Order: sequence, then structure tokens, then C-alpha cells
Amino acid sequence: MRTLLTLGLLAFSTSSAYAATAAEVLAKVDKNLGNFKDETIVFQVQNMKPGSSTPQAMKFRSYVKGGKNFVEFLEPGDVKGMRILTLGPTEIYTYLPEYGRIRRVASGNLEQGFLGTTLTQADMATLSYGIIYTPTITSETATTYLLDLVSKDPANTAYDHLKMEVEKARSIPTKIDYLAADGTVVRTQLRSKYSCPRPDYCTFGELKMTDNSRAGAWTTLTPIDLKIDTGVADDVFSQRTLQLGL
Repeated sequence: MRTLLTLGLLAFSTSSAYAATAAEVLAKVDKNLGNFKDETIVFQVQNMKPGSSTPQAMKFRSYVKGGKNFVEFLEPGDVKGMRILTLGPTEIYTYLPEYGRIRRVASGNLEQGFLGTTLTQADMATLSYGIIYTPTITSETATTYLLDLVSKDPANTAYDHLKMEVEKARSIPTKIDYLAADGTVVRTQLRSKYSCPRPDYCTFGELKMTDNSRAGAWTTLTPIDLKIDTGVADDVFSQRTLQLGL
């Protein structure tokens, strides 16, 4: 009885050692990254492949609303007109102009590289971490939390285990490690140059994803045009728009 009481007190003291609970920290991250009615961003992409001397440039426009995402590629010519519709973390559709048809992405393909980049279909679909992962705080400093994120549905999650570094002041993620089953860090995402158009909304100025399994492979996303709350129509997030474009 005394042993059980001691263990209970130890668990309580450990969970109470931090200024906020893990769920509260992750909820603030999700809120601060998605605190808008709708969001439209044009991204400039630089993609470095192993063995290349210069990165490949791409550009796409992203529309986000109500947990849904519509992406249309603008450049270069060989990917122009390709579109992606995300209706949920595991419900993703793509349209390839050369085939003229819509294809649903199988859950088993969520971790595959996207257009030769270090980004995956799952990365394009992750609009909120709290609905996918259960968080635990593993450490805390005066300025940051380190969260351990474990998938709620491993069978349908590209990466079951993440480690996220969160800046306390603005509740923003600055680093995310993607772990393999053996604990190896397979990929690392760094987010920097944040701007906060509103006190309760921030967006990164640069995202860099490095694939540690492919020496020298990295991809950066840089927002070059950002608009929020412009009244993006609901029918943007439909298979009809995916097929025909905007």
C-alpha cells in the first residue's frame, strides 16, 4: 500500500513539474498556427537532391480552411497544374494533368517523398498535430518545451513518433524530429524567421526539411505571398475543383 502511494505521489509530482500540461502546450501550438478563418499562401520551394550542385525551384499556392487544404502547383512547367486536395490526415487526393484523373493516396504511401522533395504526402496533410498525436513533455527550459509526440493511430500515420521543440513565448514549433521505430532520427524539420501578423497567429518565414537517410537532401519552403480571412469559398475544397482547377 505504501509502495503504491509512493509511486502515485511520484507520478503526480513529475506531471506537475511543468508550468503547463503537454496537451495545453500542443493545443496552443495548433491554435497559433491555425488561428484564421482561411489562409492563402504562395510558397517558393528550393529542393536539393543528393549529388546535385544547385537546388531545383518550384512554386505552389496553398488554400487552407476548416482543416482542409487545396494545393495547386504553379512552376515549373512539368508540374504546373498538378493539384492536391486534403480533406483529413489520411484522406488525400491528387490530380495529375498528364493523366487527367484524380487518384486517392493510399495510407501506406503517406511517408513517400513528394515530387522528389524531402517532404511527404503526410507533411502536406498535417494541419493540426493534436488530432494525430498524444503529447508528453520530456524537458523544459526558460524559453522552450520539448514534446514527445506518439501517434494515436499508428496504422494510418506516416511517422508514429515525433519530438517537437516549442518556443514558449509564441507557442510555435522551431524543430521537429521524425523518428524511426528504432529511435533513429530519419528527418529533421526546422522552422525559422517567424512573423506574427496578429498576436494570436504566427507563420514561419522558412521551413527546412532535411532527410538524414539521403546525404545532402533538403527542401525549403518560403512563403512569398500570404493572405488570411479573405473569404475562400467552401467549394474550393472539392473534387470538382481538383479536377478543373480554380
